[in-house]
Amino acid sequence: MTTTLYERVHRLAEKQGLSDFDLSLKLGLSRNAVYSWQKSSPKTETLEKVAEFFSVSTDYLLGRSDFSSSTQNESSYTDDNLTEFFKAETEGMSDDEIAILEKEWKDYLVIRKRMMRGE
Repeated sequence: MTTTLYERVHRLAEKQGLSDFDLSLKLGLSRNAVYSWQKSSPKTETLEKVAEFFSVSTDYLLGRSDFSSSTQNESSYTDDNLTEFFKAETEGMSDDEIAILEKEWKDYLVIRKRMMRGE
């Protein structure tokens, strides 16, 4: 399921205990600016301001990357990154679908470890 710019910004704001309105004020934007991103994207300057505020990349906000940091790549996953990635990718899935995905992921990791050891 694709996550929109608004959904990513909204989720980041919630993590900091901010409403859309609060975030708009903190960024010096109009009262309903963040809310309006459900229908249209902000200007580049505003997008950069939001990315800087949350210390994330603009690519993350735009959904071009699932890595919130502009310097992260696949080899720099941490437990927190994996949790964030998993939550984002399973949004909207049923509990049964998530359980299947978890099992497949665990099976993949076992196979991958064996391959890396040359087994």
